[in-house]
Amino acid sequence: MENTKIENTITSIKKEQSLILQKSKDIAVKDDKQMTRASEFLSVVKEKIKSIENNRIFFVKPLNEQVRKINGEFKKILEPFQETERKIKGAIGSYVDEQNRIVAEKRRKEEEARKEEAVRIAEQVSSF
Repeated sequence: MENTKIENTITSIKKEQSLILQKSKDIAVKDDKQMTRASEFLSVVKEKIKSIENNRIFFVKPLNEQVRKINGEFKKILEPFQETERKIKGAIGSYVDEQNRIVAEKRRKEEEARKEEAVRIAEQVSSF
């Protein structure tokens, strides 16, 4: 039913469009009389533009409102999942950071032990 209304409206607009576009080909402004006719025709065109936009809004507004409502409902449903996702990512990140810290500390201690061993060996060699 609604599609038929839209189709009928569009068909009617297209018929008028053809007529207006045909008439617009004859527009020329070379004297005051033609200026008056062009201004009057411009008013008709502007009214047609306004009418078409009003028709578009008439058909689209309820759909946009429905889309907003659906998006709002899904956003409410998604929020707890997104918060859970952030918490899990945070926990994973903290674990990875801690593991990296442990590895870095182990490397630092190993490097320190190697330096101490090198100093000990150097002292032994120099005492010969």
